[in-house]
Amino acid sequence: MKIILRKRFVLVFLLLVLFAGLFLPHSSALAQENTSGVSGIYSSLMIGIDKNNETLTGFFSQAGGWDENTKAPMFNCELFIYGKLQGSTYKLTTRYPGEKEYIAGELRFVKKGGEKTIEITLETEPGGCGNVHPFSRKVGGDDFILDEKGDWSEVRIISAKKAYFYPHPNAAKAKAYVVAYDPVRIFNTQNGWVEAEFGTGKKTRGWLKEADLFPANSAN
Repeated sequence: MKIILRKRFVLVFLLLVLFAGLFLPHSSALAQENTSGVSGIYSSLMIGIDKNNETLTGFFSQAGGWDENTKAPMFNCELFIYGKLQGSTYKLTTRYPGEKEYIAGELRFVKKGGEKTIEITLETEPGGCGNVHPFSRKVGGDDFILDEKGDWSEVRIISAKKAYFYPHPNAAKAKAYVVAYDPVRIFNTQNGWVEAEFGTGKKTRGWLKEADLFPANSAN
């Protein structure tokens, strides 16, 4: 009787192991997803993930305080972010679009309370950001929770004074356009053109000339 019970126990155990292997997500796949992260809107941080090249691009923009005399925010923090995945961490270079000096940092994708979250810390505080949204290692960096998942692969910044949208490459330009320092989300690239989208509420999508954008790597 004891031998039969032991055999039944072993059989049930093996069946449970088989079931887990077939129907539960593979741990390495979960680890890869959590490590590389997903494109999306994380509060005031827009992120694009190119999984093929293991690179990250992003743009952060937030203002704080209000000046009644100028009727404008007192402090502004805007950063373009570029990162290369190393292990479980993106090694970052961040800068204001078009400037040569940059600040290094790190970014990780984690889960906190079941929410997909970004942890980001920079070596020093970018100008204007300390009064709006501190990033420096001294204050422990900050977290950003995913608000909207996206399927774009890059975030790029407009360098031209005015960049028109086109319905497709080499077509007549449309009326819609973006201006210098506007962030756009990139879905495809094709022979000097990029399929891009601008805006969050009211969105404009079409093709832009890649020459009208800053380089993806902010360290260049």
